[in-house]
Amino acid sequence: MLFIKRTKILIFLMAVLLVVVMFNTVIKAFNKPQIDVKKAKTELRINSNELIHSFISDETKADSSFVERVIEVEGIVEKITFKNEKTSIILQTQIDSSNIICEMRDDDYDRLAVLKEGEEVIVKGVCKGFLMDVIILNCIFVPDE
Repeated sequence: MLFIKRTKILIFLMAVLLVVVMFNTVIKAFNKPQIDVKKAKTELRINSNELIHSFISDETKADSSFVERVIEVEGIVEKITFKNEKTSIILQTQIDSSNIICEMRDDDYDRLAVLKEGEEVIVKGVCKGFLMDVIILNCIFVPDE
């Protein structure tokens, strides 16, 4: 009888410990500081077609090469979208079903206001990964060299 009671207490304490560890992990993930793209050094420069082909040919390798890294992507603007007070630029690729989606920072509004579809741009941002498209967040425009 005493053994069963101790076992229940031990299981309860382990469950509480597990919940605390999970809660701590979630809090750390949500409070992770964002990278200041303007100040961050570019780790890699690539064009939109090379980037999409990297993810399609070997997503695991591409994840380790690009995800959570500050990259510059050169490409042609296929579409400009405005949703939930965010502006995204969709870059063309040679793959019909996949694009590069660049969610832009709001402080580049002057450049966004004059941007046209079909224009060639270079954007710098943090690559977040690939679902059907490659997602790059916190993007800014890179001046032409």
